[in-house]
Amino acid sequence: MKFFKVNDTLLLKNFQAFDQSLLESYFREYKISIQQLNSLRAELKTLRDQNKSNSNLYRDRNKSLQIEYNNVFWVELFLKSLSQKSTPMSESLKQLINNSYGDIETWKNDFYHLAHTRQTWVLTLSYNHTLNCCENIILPLNTSLSPNLTPLLACYLNNHSYSQQFGLNGTNSFIESYLHHANFALASHILQKNQN
Repeated sequence: MKFFKVNDTLLLKNFQAFDQSLLESYFREYKISIQQLNSLRAELKTLRDQNKSNSNLYRDRNKSLQIEYNNVFWVELFLKSLSQKSTPMSESLKQLINNSYGDIETWKNDFYHLAHTRQTWVLTLSYNHTLNCCENIILPLNTSLSPNLTPLLACYLNNHSYSQQFGLNGTNSFIESYLHHANFALASHILQKNQN
């Protein structure tokens, strides 16, 4: 059985945009989710070997597996969305955002607005079937995306982040730091991959 492995390269060192302890706390959550994911996979295999695939316990563990997989996916995307230095937007990504928002600043303002709701995830998504528009949405941590949506960027937001890093009213500073150091090259790569 294939086990998931922790990607140690996702923990950035000496990263100025965010407090190091904040990044390390996100990375610890990511590692715990990996451990739980592997534990659940092993437990499900044992239940299958015991011919208990139709049991309530199996269904419960399988649901937990999906939640943990989503946790791993979102945190990985968030950490990959950061870069040691800002990377420029590709023309295709700019065009995608312009088609939906009119300009980059309007898109950023939408990002800010969603951040002020102080929920968990702010995402920039592309619609796979057209690839000519995108949107910012907010999602709980354990939410699965529709298959016709591709996440390009993910920013992890919670009250702890604001109070620890920027104070209670520091939402904009948090988002500004994120966008300044966003790995737009990764978003462009994901977009290009879906166009091919």
